[in-house]
Amino acid sequence: MINRMKEFIDKLALAEAMPNVYNQYGYGSIENQIRRKNLLIYLNKMYQLKPRIILIGEAPGYRGSRLTGVPFTSEHLIINNMEGLNLFGRNVGYILPLEKDKLLKEVTPTN
Repeated sequence: MINRMKEFIDKLALAEAMPNVYNQYGYGSIENQIRRKNLLIYLNKMYQLKPRIILIGEAPGYRGSRLTGVPFTSEHLIINNMEGLNLFGRNVGYILPLEKDKLLKEVTPTN
């Protein structure tokens, strides 16, 4: 299954973006490589959890997935996790493409 996930992420990375759009998984930058790795960790965790429903977002949030690579997350969530949730955190392997002191939060993952 991990190979199928890698193939999916590779297709995302190779997706052609219009001039005014940024592909946060595209090849060519270390930051995008980290986002692809974060997405692989997330997809693998989802596979292990076997959720009955998966939501698919239409566009990455500029304070969330665009930065972390993981849908419906924020920098704060991906690094600090959430009480009662064993999905995110540095101990799981997530890292930020750009380390900084003040982590951004996005409304979507907290509703």
